[in-house]
Amino acid sequence: MLKADGLAAGKGVIIAQNAQEAEDAIRQIMDERVFGDAGRELVIEEFLPGREMSIHVITDGESYRLLPIAQDHKKLLDGDKGPNTGGMGAYAPAPFATPELIERVEREIVRPVLASLKKDAIDFRGILYIGLIWAESGPQILEFNVRGGDPETQVLLPLLKTPLVEILRAVTEKRLGALNIEFLDLYAVTVVVAAKGYPESPRIGDPVEGLEQEVSRTFTFHGGTALKGNKCLSSGGRVASPTAWGEDLAETQGRVYEKTAQIFLAGSYYRRDIADNRNL
Repeated sequence: MLKADGLAAGKGVIIAQNAQEAEDAIRQIMDERVFGDAGRELVIEEFLPGREMSIHVITDGESYRLLPIAQDHKKLLDGDKGPNTGGMGAYAPAPFATPELIERVEREIVRPVLASLKKDAIDFRGILYIGLIWAESGPQILEFNVRGGDPETQVLLPLLKTPLVEILRAVTEKRLGALNIEFLDLYAVTVVVAAKGYPESPRIGDPVEGLEQEVSRTFTFHGGTALKGNKCLSSGGRVASPTAWGEDLAETQGRVYEKTAQIFLAGSYYRRDIADNRNL
């Protein structure tokens, strides 16, 4: 894994399958600067095969709560092909996240990290988002973020029964342990509609149409959009994230793609296998 050692909006990673691809990646990152100044320095890491999952921890510095485990889809194309992106879709809760798996993640990663923060007198309150790969040896850490994941947040918010504002207030006031956070017994799926040229050089300024079309139990999160007069225009790479929720994962997937098909943006594309059985 060759990574630009700087901020690259989740896209600064190239997986090299052999020495020649590694040489090409180094040239692209450090000489051609395909990720901009983020590529001034390079990090080389072992590639970890396995299942990716996103762990979101809400903590007030004393207590913590886990949100449902989500699975992001980083690759641009169906079947996990193509370059890495900031995320092309997600679903939650992940069916493979058994109680035993969650307990091991808490025991081996979540609790030690939070204990270390407290030991170092770091009063961290908020969201800790941990990207993991579940390898043959167990959970392996890919990244830490102090924010919600994108597009994971789009599928976590519809699952909250307890109002988000109540949770955030409890976090700031250090009383999260006394708050009973409830989740709806539902699935949620989101699909990212990406602009032409994403992730390398997304085209912006194109009209985004069909957003007002209604499909039951769906809504659309805006990402790279801008309002000009009464028109919605693309302003970034990941333009919109139609999201659906429901009791059945397959039915929810069908409705999110019904909603996605109604959105028109010239040259745009989206993955058609988010939450497919082969990804579960």
